[in-house]
Amino acid sequence: MSVTCMFCANPANSKEHLWPKWVHERRDFGPLKLTRGSSTTTIIPDSQVTVRAVCRTCNNGWMSQKLEVPNIPIVGSMMQDLSITLDRDQQRTVATWCMKMAFLTDWTRVGGRQKRFYTRDETLAFAADLSIPPRTRIWIGHITTSHLSTDGHDFELLLASTRTRIGISSTVTIVVGHFVAQIVTDHVVPDHSDLNPEMKPGPGPWDSKLIQIWPIEKEWVTWPPRASFTNGGREGIGYLLRRWRTGKQVNQII
Repeated sequence: MSVTCMFCANPANSKEHLWPKWVHERRDFGPLKLTRGSSTTTIIPDSQVTVRAVCRTCNNGWMSQKLEVPNIPIVGSMMQDLSITLDRDQQRTVATWCMKMAFLTDWTRVGGRQKRFYTRDETLAFAADLSIPPRTRIWIGHITTSHLSTDGHDFELLLASTRTRIGISSTVTIVVGHFVAQIVTDHVVPDHSDLNPEMKPGPGPWDSKLIQIWPIEKEWVTWPPRASFTNGGREGIGYLLRRWRTGKQVNQII
């Protein structure tokens, strides 16, 4: 079956690396574990996973020049555990790269879903001028040990006053070396589009472990943050993965 590029009308005739080649050039992460649904786990011997989601024109053109090339020295430094200070332009640069990773994670997710979360309008707008979807928030953090992972889930977006379901929130968490990022986008149904709800995370030391880079709040931010995630235990990365599990998880986008 023919698949259309997520960013344009061309056929998806290019195998895009889920994690860019420059990431693998900096470290061999070894076999990966792929979980389908809640129980079926597959071991992938080669961590250089590719997905047929984009066309050659997008992959070798603007995606390379506007996303990968500018982020190699920035995300590359953080994944290798090098401290760095980001100005407003650099925060946006990292945020757009994280958004691209969220789009790819959404594309590849499995487990009962009948429709991708991000809309065609959102991916086309991103391709046009790197517009990050409305109602999107992005944070970055640090993990003490080096890993490679991506995790995505969708949850109910409830109106706090009445607990009425007014939309869906999608959460994507990526770990690349020592660099951690979390992307959250809220989709509100048209009947409630005049509201401005935001899904709230569960309690945790988020202010000390995460730095918000989108929407941009500060002229300068310094990475790593004051506190780090660990591979397990009370400070484990698993708490970040469960940060937004305050509502019911949903498998079908409404």
